[in-house]
Amino acid sequence: MLAKCFKKTLLPLCLSAVLTLGLCPNLPVRAAAPSTYTGSNIEAQTYLRWSKPVQSYLTALADGSLMRVQAGGTIPGILVEFYDSSYRLTSSNIIPEELPIFGGFYAGEKGYFLVTGQENNGESAAVPSFRITKYDKKWNRLGCAELKNCNTTVPFDAGSVRMDACGKYLLIRTSHEMYRTSDGLNHQANLTIELDMDALKITDSYSDIGTYFVGYVSHSFNQFIKIENNRIVSLDHGDTYPRSLVLLKYPTDVSTGNFRPSWFKCCTAIPMMEFAGEPGQNTTGAAVGGFEISSSSYLAAGHSVKQDSRFLNRRTRNVFVAAADKATSRVSVNWLTSYEEGDGTTSTPQMVRLSDKEFVVLWSREEHIYYTKVNDKGIRISDIYTQTGHLSDCAPILANGKILWYTWDDSKVQFFEISQQDLSRCVMYTPETGSNSANTTDPSSKETEGSDHRQDSSQQSPTGSNKTTVAKGTAVSTPKGTFKVTKTGGNQKAEAAFTAFAHSAKSVSIPATVTIRGVSCKVTSIAPKALRHDKKLTKVTIGKNVKVIGKDAFNGCKKLKTILIKSSSLKKVEKNAIRGISRKAVIRVPKKKRKAYKKLFKPSTGLKRTMKI
Repeated sequence: MLAKCFKKTLLPLCLSAVLTLGLCPNLPVRAAAPSTYTGSNIEAQTYLRWSKPVQSYLTALADGSLMRVQAGGTIPGILVEFYDSSYRLTSSNIIPEELPIFGGFYAGEKGYFLVTGQENNGESAAVPSFRITKYDKKWNRLGCAELKNCNTTVPFDAGSVRMDACGKYLLIRTSHEMYRTSDGLNHQANLTIELDMDALKITDSYSDIGTYFVGYVSHSFNQFIKIENNRIVSLDHGDTYPRSLVLLKYPTDVSTGNFRPSWFKCCTAIPMMEFAGEPGQNTTGAAVGGFEISSSSYLAAGHSVKQDSRFLNRRTRNVFVAAADKATSRVSVNWLTSYEEGDGTTSTPQMVRLSDKEFVVLWSREEHIYYTKVNDKGIRISDIYTQTGHLSDCAPILANGKILWYTWDDSKVQFFEISQQDLSRCVMYTPETGSNSANTTDPSSKETEGSDHRQDSSQQSPTGSNKTTVAKGTAVSTPKGTFKVTKTGGNQKAEAAFTAFAHSAKSVSIPATVTIRGVSCKVTSIAPKALRHDKKLTKVTIGKNVKVIGKDAFNGCKKLKTILIKSSSLKKVEKNAIRGISRKAVIRVPKKKRKAYKKLFKPSTGLKRTMKI
């Protein structure tokens, strides 16, 4: 596909982009905010067609404190707040804005960097489209570099800004709307900049029209960049050429101050996921939110509809991790969720690195956060945990043995932390006062409790004592299925429902009990639509504590021939629970309950005369 696209897009290249070190105006270093810095970043990481610049950043400092950098508020400028390790606000300031469009922030060993831009609809060579401003670790402004005459009318258009460093060089991957072409249109593509952080000089950039051979992606709707062995490895969400989630490996050693490949030594392209539809259609039905390099693979976390001829009409996106093997370039796509079309959708996922062999993928759905651990090949290796709460465009970080991120909604800031050693432990903290006012100090923070995501599981007994309780609504995914607490309580008093199975299987056994957050819960029900339309299921074993089989639980499982019920306390089988299963199905029940259970399985549940109880 990529070779075919190249033939279509081979255009003359101009490899002599103008590199300019601009003369930046002197600006005040910081100012107090005159009023509350309002706005929101909740679920801002999610996009349907194209992304936008990340505006929320969390940085762990050497003394264990945290720095929050937030753009996008109602007050001009960038909010910078510092919190101690207990999430108590210690100081807050506004950094004056540079160029009017915010692009991104990078915290490096050599200082802090802000990337900003401005529109250039007049296509003037004298207008700086991009500015990279450097600050010291106390946010004193040190200077800037600017990029002009770079084929740009709108910087960061329909894309993002991400950065990585190699020695004294900062590599910036972003997007732009380009000058009008002969067809009368302003097309969009990716753009790359290399900056000498010491000299504050742009040493290389690529902003022209080209092919993937030189790292160019037409209609690049999200951009990621990593440096591996002094070379760029990038990930772009391509809509046109190529129309895929494409990994590009550059051959050039960026420590020389240049990254652009030559025609004789060009980029290697690996399509991580190809999209249905026509080039330039914009809608791909997919999004990508995380990119990492493991010991053996390149990993991309995203979500997508089913990529087929009906993809434009599909709305349900499932989470995946695509892994490209470093040695062979073979790609495997590992699906972490399997929701049926029409059964809601997921947010664009994020990914955090624990080591070069373990990563955590996070996503959200219906006011809940879900997360699980994957290995160096992108394969799930832990339960899927869930908590009430939200993600944001603040990429989760690993600091002090915890996965951390925050959400921001006007005056309310909430910090989330997940223990690296015990992923079931997820706690939310809310600073009590002053979290969005400049130059204020908050003497304390509060850990909010009382629902599943606010419960500190480190206080729970590993054996699930009766004194330990689990909240209603808490859910967990295990190899035996996904379960959700329906009745709060302690050990053997709490109850749960079987809600789904992670993937299609010929045989599913619903256990009598499941341990959720250290509490042994009786599995007393099978949730509505739990195994609906499974094209492979032939046998189901129902545990001894099940009282209710929910509506449409097995509806459409055409190959289901055996239902083995071990429970002697079944009270209800809801409408259409077994409709559409094999006409020759046999339902095996405890001998003493045969007469009673015959009354529960009736035509309204889907029972046919050809079936046996």
